[in-house]
Amino acid sequence: MIRTVWTWTFFVLWTGVMSVVALTASLLTLGMARHRLAGALAPIWARPLFFAAGITIRYQGLEHIADRKARVMVMNHASTLDVLLVCALGPPGLCPLVKKELMYIPVMNVVFWALGGQFVDRGNSEAAVQSAIRLGETMRREQLTAVVAPEGTRSLNGELQRFKLGAFHMAHTAGAEIVPLVIHGAHQLFKPREWTVRPGEVVAEIRQAVTIPQGADIREFASGMHDSYQGWLDKGPPQTAAQLAA
Repeated sequence: MIRTVWTWTFFVLWTGVMSVVALTASLLTLGMARHRLAGALAPIWARPLFFAAGITIRYQGLEHIADRKARVMVMNHASTLDVLLVCALGPPGLCPLVKKELMYIPVMNVVFWALGGQFVDRGNSEAAVQSAIRLGETMRREQLTAVVAPEGTRSLNGELQRFKLGAFHMAHTAGAEIVPLVIHGAHQLFKPREWTVRPGEVVAEIRQAVTIPQGADIREFASGMHDSYQGWLDKGPPQTAAQLAA
């Protein structure tokens, strides 16, 4: 209980400080460095939050995102910690994708805008796909890394849900590679609809990039990616480089 109260208190205070920093930096650069700011400031914001909660992160496969290029990083989504983990990772050219509902939250909406965030309407599938296609064109032009949870929202029981198609349309439009981010353990430490934060370890397994072949059926590709994710999650986090490459 004490750790949970401390974690949430620190979250509010630290987020307030970093919001001021992000807005100031964006204004000073006239908004022209928003995506560089996102990749630089996101880890500074997120890593102390994990430390305060007593949670350690073990990243595997960082070499797959070492350089800046147009890519779509997809991830399984079973906890709010997943978003913080991506921020702590801070891939080059990070382009935050956030649900449209956050547009109506004061301060947070301005901060996401200042960091180059893109708002996505999850409730309208056709609009979400069109938005993804437009973002894909921006990704290709500015060499951005967009991070998307193809499930659309968090799984309440930790099980992998059906993948939606927006992330894959985005990658196809941009001619971008897809980098799977497999998150192990976050659901057990911070479950949806709960306020209790538990200490422990989260493993972020970054798999080798794949590309969507020309003429491929997007729906079939998404289904195949879903099956791969299910296999990776069932096996658990790899312990060696050879296991990660398998």
